[in-house]
Amino acid sequence: MDVSVSDHSVAGVTVGPSTGPGTGHATSTPDRGIAAESSADARQSQAILSSKSLTAAMAKVGTCGLSATSVAYIISATGSSPAIYRPGVSASATRVCPDIKAVADVTNTSSAITSMWAWGNPVPASVDARGLGEPAFVPAAISAFSAAKHLTDVRLSVPWAADTGSQVRAWLAGSVSAIHTSGQTVSALGGDNGWVAQPALAVQWMTAAHSVAPFNGVQLDVEPWTDDAGWVNHPAAIASYIALVQQSEAAAHALGMKLGLDVPWWLSTTPYGSGSVLSALLPFIDSVSIVAYSDHAGSSDGIIAQAWPAVVETTAARVPFTIGVQTSSDAISGGAQYTFADKGSAILETETAKVRAAYSTTLGYSGVTVEEYLSWSTLKP
Repeated sequence: MDVSVSDHSVAGVTVGPSTGPGTGHATSTPDRGIAAESSADARQSQAILSSKSLTAAMAKVGTCGLSATSVAYIISATGSSPAIYRPGVSASATRVCPDIKAVADVTNTSSAITSMWAWGNPVPASVDARGLGEPAFVPAAISAFSAAKHLTDVRLSVPWAADTGSQVRAWLAGSVSAIHTSGQTVSALGGDNGWVAQPALAVQWMTAAHSVAPFNGVQLDVEPWTDDAGWVNHPAAIASYIALVQQSEAAAHALGMKLGLDVPWWLSTTPYGSGSVLSALLPFIDSVSIVAYSDHAGSSDGIIAQAWPAVVETTAARVPFTIGVQTSSDAISGGAQYTFADKGSAILETETAKVRAAYSTTLGYSGVTVEEYLSWSTLKP
């Protein structure tokens, strides 16, 4: 598997007279083949739940793992027992939750898909180096698509120094306003691996985004493992990444926004300290997108099976979650087995409905997130 695919970030974009690290649209996605357990890409989701309501619901049943209904469905869909029965996978979440009404309302739409990543912008590159010239990103188009898909949240990519450049500012302000009018929340999406060494840059980026438009939250997408295939074996590097997330949460909260984090599922099986990398991250985030890229829901290598170790840890930590799937091309995704690009929208809906069936009765479940807007909008029937 290719582990050299590029990130969504741009190491340095020209913004008028100044330069700085920032985010932009990429032609590939990261996270593939980083760990032996990884059979798919990794990156996705944010939740729409209130953390307080989730905490209150969890308090009624205590810390536990998957719901009894989820366990039964997962066994039938994948042919094996969930990770909560495997010693060492999640020592803090070995009990099965009783079946209770999920905090997330999964009946408000016929689709299991509740959110999407949207990497891009319509600003002409001829007038701004951050511009990508993509018409599908004009405010009216992206808000209409979001409304038609009955989404609850849109993660909209925000360039570096969003408070500079009249066209970038106008586009962001107009897009957030249009999406809010359509009834969705909007998260400022972005990340740069360089932020791990300089967390102040992440704060600078989100502060600029917040000054331009009333984003509901921040969706942080930083993936240092894409620069270092041995990252999982470097505790100091992992600690620096966790420190970035912790500082980002503090900054987001100071601005009145929540922090969501994109993580590959295998961070839940990557040891760190007395637990996993994911368990060390969960105290510092308000929601998480568990990326489990596959072109099918069931079987031992499907979306459901990949996601469940991370779902168990996330649920035990009382953190809302979504599960991410991919619609980008085979070339971008690293192979047809990781994306619904060749399957089409009907199969995407069918398979994500199976994911919902597996996890909708598990506390914190907030739906499925699609990577990404442009490829999804042109997906064959």
